[in-house]
Amino acid sequence: MKFDVVEYFDQLKESGIFLLYYKGEVTEDITSKLLRELESRIEEVKLKRSIAKKVLHIFIEALQNLYHHSYKESVNGYSKNFGVVQMKILHDEVVLRTANIVTESTKHFLEKRIRQFNVLTKEQITKLYKIILAETSLSEKGGGGLGLIDIIKRTGNKINFSFKEINDNMFFYIFEAKLQI
Repeated sequence: MKFDVVEYFDQLKESGIFLLYYKGEVTEDITSKLLRELESRIEEVKLKRSIAKKVLHIFIEALQNLYHHSYKESVNGYSKNFGVVQMKILHDEVVLRTANIVTESTKHFLEKRIRQFNVLTKEQITKLYKIILAETSLSEKGGGGLGLIDIIKRTGNKINFSFKEINDNMFFYIFEAKLQI
């Protein structure tokens, strides 16, 4: 059976307090609009300021990843730069989920990288973050996995991820980060 990412995310909408849900082409204009929308929703639900700052920061990092690393062509009816973003409060956590299309080579790179980061202690993450920040020249797409490391650092949690096959060499990269509130 073919995986339908929109149906998958629609099923996840059933519980919690929704802060944001978007599916479609991810562009700079859309990312700005989504950020404004999230800021407004955070005010409505009255998240503590310290939590709100972390939520906005991890949201920006995740959106930058979507924008810079989404597949630039349409695939199986999904638009170019297609992405899904969902953020909600579920029990005592803010849960951020995203999905975008990646090639098989990007899939292997992300799997390896996230597994490397997920086994590190809090102290090791902080040290690696400082090393990459000091020693890596940042490109237009970022540098050295800094965004992923920053999300782990700010949430204090490992990144959950999976890949769902679209066709022989294209996959949906499903990303999840959780922040205790």
